[in-house]
Amino acid sequence: MQTIPIRSGETLHLPATQRTPGQLSESWLANDLGIAARRAKVSLSPDQLKAAVQTVQETGRSPLAVVEAMKTPAAAAKLKLSAAESTAFQTLVFQKGMNPSDALETIVKMRTLGAGLPSSADVAARVAARNATGQWPE
Repeated sequence: MQTIPIRSGETLHLPATQRTPGQLSESWLANDLGIAARRAKVSLSPDQLKAAVQTVQETGRSPLAVVEAMKTPAAAAKLKLSAAESTAFQTLVFQKGMNPSDALETIVKMRTLGAGLPSSADVAARVAARNATGQWPE
């Protein structure tokens, strides 16, 4: 587990019971959560950030603890992408504005959907065979 360094004056490690009322504001917590996420190399979507702010406010846990809990093994695992999958990933992230972890989940779903389909070579061979015989059975 990676230790995130704390600098003096930071409130990333403080639970809600040790925070001032100003430090419990939504904007202060969102800032602390954003810093903790960047240091932990985690990308949080706006919805995840709102959920994390609510978690800190409701449970009293520190922003560091909440970010560590939001890390998922699937997001941490390296997924080898083909050239087409890499292009799809970049399209989802940069053009569609999707969170990188959600984009990877989408690519994994695309893989499972495409697993039962024949390869391009199989399709080309079947079409060539059908064209050679001149028969196209249904």
